[in-house]
Amino acid sequence: MDAPTFELLSGLVSKEGPVADERAVHGLIGRLSSALGFRYHAYAIITRLPLSRRMVWVKDGCPSGWMAHYQARRYYRVDPVLRQGLAGKSRMLWSDAMFSDAGALWSDARMAGLRYGMSLAAWDRTGALGLYSLARDAEPISAPEQGRISLHASWLMASCHPLLVAQLQRRDPRWRDVVLTPREREVLIWSADGKTAFEVAMIMGISERTVNFHLGHIISKFQASNKTQAIVAAVSSGLVSSW
Repeated sequence: MDAPTFELLSGLVSKEGPVADERAVHGLIGRLSSALGFRYHAYAIITRLPLSRRMVWVKDGCPSGWMAHYQARRYYRVDPVLRQGLAGKSRMLWSDAMFSDAGALWSDARMAGLRYGMSLAAWDRTGALGLYSLARDAEPISAPEQGRISLHASWLMASCHPLLVAQLQRRDPRWRDVVLTPREREVLIWSADGKTAFEVAMIMGISERTVNFHLGHIISKFQASNKTQAIVAAVSSGLVSSW
């Protein structure tokens, strides 16, 4: 890691502990982007769940008016960066092929000065996706440059992402981790295995009413509409597994 970049990244940690100010973290992201040779950048955090209304937080240093235009045109519905990031791809180099199904978005982005770009994605333990995008209006990104960007960006995301998520969790309870009691988790595991409330009650040696009581709390914690949706949320977030 070169000295200028290390100096920027070291600002994330002080003797007192991690930098906890959202504005300071965003400033560091912007300065790193510039140090890597990019005029524009954006950092997004997206919840894995609920699928029907994912929560999104974005801080950007994009061309003036770009994000408003992006949202007005609802480009998030076709953006391959979002689609591929949510599908698990960790590194995306922007290209005509990548945006082949989003021609209008690609054309508008290039006209705005976002001609050459790269995005990196990483999931955290809470199921929140971090997307870091860098872009510029001139000079394609070379292969050696891609490796350098990946190295520095990965370090940055590992440092910044938890800080930003923690900020969001303090500010809005909808971002907070779902915490299950041991009894709730056991009820959920058996329910995920296809057992009815009656069967779960027999297995656990409790009343069916108690099982339904726990299921009600579980559904509420996941902000789900029903038991099935809560099970899907729990499995997707890693709170319940078959292992």
